[in-house]
Amino acid sequence: MISPWVVEDCLILDIADLKRHGYLDGFQKGILCIAEDGFIRAKFQVTSYPNLLNPCIEINYKTWEIDSLAGQNHSYEIELEKFRSNLGLGHRFYFLCPFSGVRCSRLHMPPGEAVFAHRSHWKGLFYECQRECKFWRKFYAMDRLRDKVEAIENRPYRKFRYKGKWTRAFWRMLAFERKSRL
Repeated sequence: MISPWVVEDCLILDIADLKRHGYLDGFQKGILCIAEDGFIRAKFQVTSYPNLLNPCIEINYKTWEIDSLAGQNHSYEIELEKFRSNLGLGHRFYFLCPFSGVRCSRLHMPPGEAVFAHRSHWKGLFYECQRECKFWRKFYAMDRLRDKVEAIENRPYRKFRYKGKWTRAFWRMLAFERKSRL
């Protein structure tokens, strides 16, 4: 049986978004909106405690898209782990999945579910490209490469040479064309 869930349809809680909005800089409380195509899909009240001995974020939200769970309030904590950067410049935060304990930078909530968890927790959750037929994957990849070449060719004011030297755009286009011929 093929699961109806694909990652592209899930609500995604990303550590990079929390950092971008300042939730990992210190104690902060606010509302985080997840939007798609100008339509707000979800609103979460987020409280962050990154400077504690056990850093965590607390999420409060009300489900309204899910028929069986409509109107229910949900509140839980997601633990964070703080690691030193591999560059030696500061640190990086990761989520600890509330269910599997896996360290990750993104948590997913599939349609019809009410909690965030790591992708491996949701059995049958795939990326859209993983559900494509293997025979056709090569052709889809070639189409994507052709689209990239056309995007480079159709750029306004494009130039492939400056002062007698070939530009990076030219070399990229050449590489894409070579890949698409294979």
